[in-house]
Amino acid sequence: METTVAIYTPNKSTLHFQIAGVWNRILAGVLDLIFVITSLSILSMAFIDVPFVLMFIYVVLLTYSWWFEMITNGQTLGKMILGIRVIKTNGQSPAFNDYFLRWSMMLVDYMITSFTLGVLLMFTSLKKQRLGDVLADTMVISVKNNAVVKIDKLHQSNEIVNDTNVDSTNLHLLREEDMLLAKQLISNYTIYKQPLLHDLQLQTANKLASILKVEMNIAPNEFIWNVLKQYIASSRS
Repeated sequence: METTVAIYTPNKSTLHFQIAGVWNRILAGVLDLIFVITSLSILSMAFIDVPFVLMFIYVVLLTYSWWFEMITNGQTLGKMILGIRVIKTNGQSPAFNDYFLRWSMMLVDYMITSFTLGVLLMFTSLKKQRLGDVLADTMVISVKNNAVVKIDKLHQSNEIVNDTNVDSTNLHLLREEDMLLAKQLISNYTIYKQPLLHDLQLQTANKLASILKVEMNIAPNEFIWNVLKQYIASSRS
């Protein structure tokens, strides 16, 4: 069952995140373990006669989840594959000490307790937090549902019509990734109605109007939809 949490930001906006499933976290951990063991086996054989290099390799792989999450903003290789990420419970990115605390508490969550404590806490806590998450004030969210749709899926949308109020002269200045992000923004606002997303809609609409050199005389979401419709219609030709 999916769990969604609401985070209230200082500017009085509300952000929603889907908590990553426990089994996804376990599978991500298994994939990371396979990566570490495989790397250790290969590199140990390659540098078996160089003890200092071997020691360095052991330290790097032992702390793998700590430093890898830091440089990839909350993801290990396993988490990337499963589409999950570590964030703070306030929606911000964890700091150096947060990642370190999560990594160090793996000793208690998994090793000393034979995985019992960590898995039990994840299954029973509201935000599916293990002890390391609780102490670091972090949680693991799913990022797969935030993926944008492909442009060919937009082509199949029943909402697309040919009558738009947008001049197509400068449509070639728009990038496909910008259009996909605009579509995602409108879709998210339709679901969550977040004030922050409303502000982002207005900013996006103003930016599109500036690029297209047209006036926005309708609601921001309607203007963005019209631009999307016209962009897709032009890309079909």
